[in-house]
Amino acid sequence: MARKKSLFLLMLVPFIWSVGFGQINPQDSAIFAPILNFHYSYQFPGADMAKRFGDNHNIGASFVIKTKSNVVFGVEGSFLFGTNVREDPLSIYRVENGKIVSEGGTYANIAILQRGFSVNARVGKIFSILSPNPNSGPYIYAAAGYLQHNIRFQVDRNTVPFLREDYVGGYDRLTSGIQFSQFIGYRYFSNNRLVNFYIGYEFSQGITQNRRPFNFDQRKADNNTRSDLLQGVRFGWSIPLYKKTPREFYYN
Repeated sequence: MARKKSLFLLMLVPFIWSVGFGQINPQDSAIFAPILNFHYSYQFPGADMAKRFGDNHNIGASFVIKTKSNVVFGVEGSFLFGTNVREDPLSIYRVENGKIVSEGGTYANIAILQRGFSVNARVGKIFSILSPNPNSGPYIYAAAGYLQHNIRFQVDRNTVPFLREDYVGGYDRLTSGIQFSQFIGYRYFSNNRLVNFYIGYEFSQGITQNRRPFNFDQRKADNNTRSDLLQGVRFGWSIPLYKKTPREFYYN
């Protein structure tokens, strides 16, 4: 019950911020405001990540504070997913045609997928040049946090004994560690608060390790440190949580 109350209070934070701030006109000056972002990235792997996975998708959200000096800082979470898995822990079980035989003697229907997530704290800066107002312009940030990824096996009707819950950990290559990211792009805040976004290119570097004690297919533990690199185009849609200054009209 306490955990549910804490989660509810956390969800209320952006709305408390938005009610607490006065009415602001972003066209006139750089503003101080909380911002809720939703993002999508198409990523390309490098180094050890490229040996295991191909291109992937990244979706997530962040909550940041923008100061009057155009410094932006906050936290974000992302979900990684893809269908291009290059490492095949099930190769030892495949028959001549590349299929895997189920316990019923038929070919099993197995989808091999990429899954993962990251949680980061980030800080950045908006440079108000080439922009329609003091809150827009070239945008950079750096981030640091936690990265985790694994191979997911989706088995039709769970007909493969060695991929059941008690054993799948020996094949899923669960991997995690610290992650650093850098972004360069452009952030735009409209004068009327209706269109707000950022777009650019992001680079990420993960220093990770396999978290399973033993890989069944390799018949050994994997204690090597990995270099998991990702890069790609990121687009984010922003919701600034402040009230716009109303226009006042005076008549004689």
